[in-house]
Amino acid sequence: MADNNFRRPPRKKNVLDETKFRLSADPVSGSKRRPSLAFSVVKNNPRIDVYTNVEGDKNNGNIRAAMDGPVFFALLALINKAIEAEPNTRYVIQNKNYKWFGQGKKSDAPVNLSDTLAGKDAEGRIFISVIDKEDSSRPKIKFIFSSGYWHDLYHGNGTPFTEAEDSVLAATAFVEMLKGLIPVVAANEYEPPAPRDQQGGQGNKGYNNQGGGNSYGGQSQSSSNIDFDEDIF
Repeated sequence: MADNNFRRPPRKKNVLDETKFRLSADPVSGSKRRPSLAFSVVKNNPRIDVYTNVEGDKNNGNIRAAMDGPVFFALLALINKAIEAEPNTRYVIQNKNYKWFGQGKKSDAPVNLSDTLAGKDAEGRIFISVIDKEDSSRPKIKFIFSSGYWHDLYHGNGTPFTEAEDSVLAATAFVEMLKGLIPVVAANEYEPPAPRDQQGGQGNKGYNNQGGGNSYGGQSQSSSNIDFDEDIF
């Protein structure tokens, strides 16, 4: 007899669960709580989760960018490109996977579930965002890299870092930190891939657990699926 009280065991915590390794932003859509952006590794694949903290937002406020390892490190490279770029520069990674409709039913082809944006805004600040591409009404939140609330940075002559200087330094530090931590977590928590079924696919494959296909481009790329409209940020 099936156990109707079965509960999936909680995910083992690791260093990426440290809240200071997350980004946050000002509340959006009338919320009183700050949204956050977290990095993790799930079933051997890096991913980014945005928690909007907006009451009534779909998916309990979660917007996800599921990636594979090489594309996640391409994202880190794009953040480095943004650091060296002129203001108003933006890069986009499309996060694609099959959309599942219940047990064993999926879309005929992979669909663009979310976009990951990285860039430098008009003020010279480095940012990252994850945009839900299935529902354009959901919050579009820009997470600025910064040294945070508890620290102020100064030059040797006593002048404070500008907001742009602070953001560039914080983004550089975040990239270096993630370059070190993501491989360690992935190695320590490696799971052998699920066996392939008779049709050549992987059993119980879902968007929430595994990295999908990704494509990326910058502002020079022309695509009706990539939104570079200035009203996003």
